[in-house]
Parts: sequence; structure tokens; C-alpha cells
Amino acid sequence: MARPESADIYRALFDHSMDAVFLTTPDGGILAANPAACQLLGRSEAEICRLGRAGVVDPASPDLQSLLAERAARGSARGELIFRRADGSGVPVEVTSTRFRDEQGRDLAVIIARDLSPHVAARAVLAASEAKFRSVVQAMAEGVVFQDAEGRIVETNPAALAIEGRGDDQMLGHTSSDASWGAVREDGSDFPGDQHPAMVTLRSGEPQTNVVMGIRRPDGERRWISINSEPLRGADGIAVTGVVTTFHDITERKRLDQQMADYVARLEKSMEQTLRAVANMVELRDPYTAGHEQRTAAIARDIAREMGWPEARCRDLWLITMVHDIGKIAVPAQVLTKPSALTAVEFELVKSHPEWGYDILKDVDFPLPIATIIRQHHERLDGSGYPHGLTGEQILPEARVIAVADVVEAMTAHRPYRPALSMDRALGEIQGHRGDWFDPEVVDALLRLVVERGYRLPTGG
Repeated sequence: MARPESADIYRALFDHSMDAVFLTTPDGGILAANPAACQLLGRSEAEICRLGRAGVVDPASPDLQSLLAERAARGSARGELIFRRADGSGVPVEVTSTRFRDEQGRDLAVIIARDLSPHVAARAVLAASEAKFRSVVQAMAEGVVFQDAEGRIVETNPAALAIEGRGDDQMLGHTSSDASWGAVREDGSDFPGDQHPAMVTLRSGEPQTNVVMGIRRPDGERRWISINSEPLRGADGIAVTGVVTTFHDITERKRLDQQMADYVARLEKSMEQTLRAVANMVELRDPYTAGHEQRTAAIARDIAREMGWPEARCRDLWLITMVHDIGKIAVPAQVLTKPSALTAVEFELVKSHPEWGYDILKDVDFPLPIATIIRQHHERLDGSGYPHGLTGEQILPEARVIAVADVVEAMTAHRPYRPALSMDRALGEIQGHRGDWFDPEVVDALLRLVVERGYRLPTGG
């Protein structure tokens, strides 16, 4: 089989190329145009050759020859311009040129033009999308900062500048490690620049969320911000090429939170003072047990801590225990102050004080069910207690703790009708009824406190 002639091969490439191909002369003439060129320009080959380069290149475009000469001087015979179609519309193209000398000694050039219309349209869509994105970022009330792979700030939005109290010249080019931010944590300690969420994201590639930081504005004002950071990745979707940080000003929120915390603290202090006053009032009616409620409250709180209760719950238990005998207000004073043993009728009157305590406090709004706990503090696990003979899990945990603390304090305190009993005697009583009267967990916690930790019962009122 005979090999095709070189001329035949080049002619086939010329005719079947998907790009427009022109054979041109140095003076701007066009000797030939392939079918793709004819389709691109909407003209016949004869018409294209008649018009020459000047007739097919849009007048607003650079001169083709000058453009290619300029590119060639830079080492690349490639450039972009606009061709004019037969219907008057322009079509953007990328052109490359190759010069050669034909067999007749003529200096000619092959110009290849690739239609850029799809790329131009895509670029326009991308530009519109970027413009829309930029408009959104610029309009956001949240601060937005873009940083490069080294952490340098390359772009900000107006909200970021307003929150930071800085101008572009004080932001752009700086990194999160810049000491001028005066960054601190919520506890007031320094916030190292390398721990800034943006820098952490750059190192790890992981987003950071809701990181609270205090910054110092140039005018000296401290502002608090909540920061989120997200990595920006390269075309491979893996390499971190930068980071976008968004943040909003939470200074006012923190101020309100502090005001609320101060208000709650004042309320708690007022409640404590009120309960102390109530406890004092009860003791005035029963001077023989002065200080009993406050000592019992301290013991109950310490037992609860040993059991691992949260501090807030321990404090609430302490407050409740300080008024656990408030119902004694309804018991006749002569019964409370009787220096000798009570009669059966008198004892029944005393046993009514948990129910009276419930009635007095049942409408008080408290984190724990204060009235119910007070009503149950003389109940026993086996149902032998009063006023309702509750058993086991029917008795609230706080009431079980108070029951143990109440007995220990009462036994180790002096009474007009008997001297104070020893701690060993009190512990023996508690241990002897572990599981039937008293909650085993509470008993064990008290024993650990006394035996293992050397706990001393409070003595003051």
C-alpha cells in the first residue's frame, strides 16, 4: 500500500481541523481557509480570501500581525482578538501563528484560531457569580476576613473593619499572630497568635467554631468576638491554600450576660439572707437548739459533696437544710422549750412540724422541691418515719441526706435534758440503721468523711 504524500496529509489535517485555520501572506492576504474557518466566520472560503485579514478581524481588536509579533518577542506566538462574522457579530478567538517558506520561496504563515465564545461566556458567569458573592460579603453584618496560606490578611469586608475599629492599612498584610490585636481569652489570659482559629485551621485543615476572643481596638476599647474559620482548598480539594474567618461582635451579649449573672448572684444572696433570717427566727422560738439548722445544713452539704453532687446542688441543699425545721413555728413554744422529756401528746405536736414546713414553703419557687424535701426529712427507708411513712425511693435524695445530718447534729449537740453524745455514739446509731432507716450511700459518705478524712462537725451557729 502506497504511503500518502505529505501534501495529502497536511491537506487532510487542514480540512478536518476543528479549529479555524488560515494560510496567510505577510501583507495581510489570506490564501486559504478551512471549513472550520468558514463556519466560524459564516463566510465562504473565496469571500474570506477576498477580504483578507483586515476584513475578518474586528476593527476594535489589535492588529493581528502586530499582536503575534509582540507575543513572539515574548517567546509565544499566541494572543486573543475578535473576528467579525458575516452577520456583523464578533466572536472572540485565541490565535497562534507558525511561519514557514513554501517551495516557491514565499514567506507564509499558518494562523490557527480557536473559538473562545464558550470560555468567554463561562468567564462572564464566573465574574457575575464572584461579583454577587463579593456584594454579599461586603453587605454582611458579620465580619469576614480572607487569609492566604501564610496567614496574611488579603481581604476584609466593611463589617470586619468596623468591629476591629481599623482601616484596610491596619489589617491587610497582617497575620493573626500580630501582637497589636491584644487578644485575650475569656478568663483574661493571653490568647497566643498561633492558637487563633484561623492559624489552627491553616495547620490542621479543620474548621473551628464559636471560639470566643477579646480584642483590643486601636482606641483602647476591648471588644469580644465569636469566631468561625473554614479552610480554603486548592484545585485538588486537599491542599489548604488559605482560610476564611467570620466573626461577630458579642460584646453587648457578654455585658448583658454579666449583668444577668450579677443579678442572679444578688438574688441568691438575698435568698440566703432571707433563709438565714428564717432560721434565726425559728431558733428564737427554740433557744435550746440554737444553731442546729445551720450546723445541720453544713453537715448535709459536706455529705453531698463527698457523694459527688454538683456544687450548685450542694449549695441548694445547704439553703434548704437551713430552714428544714421552719414548721416548728407552728408548735407551741412551751413544748419546744420544755427542759424535760415530752409526753406522747407533746411529741405528736413536734412531729407535725415537717407538714407545717411544707404548708409554709409549698408556693416558694426554688430550683429543688424545697417544701417536699422538708416534709420528708423525718421519713425513714423502712416506712417507720413521719409524717407519711414513706419508704425507699419515695423519699427524695435530699431528704435522705438531711435525715442523716439531722440525727448526727442532734446527737452530738448539748440539750437541756441530756449532755452532748460522742461522735462514736452518733456514728454507731447511724451505722446501726444503715439500710433500714438511712440511705446506705449517705451513711457511707459520712463515714468516709469522719474516718478517712478526719472530718470535724461544725461547731458555730
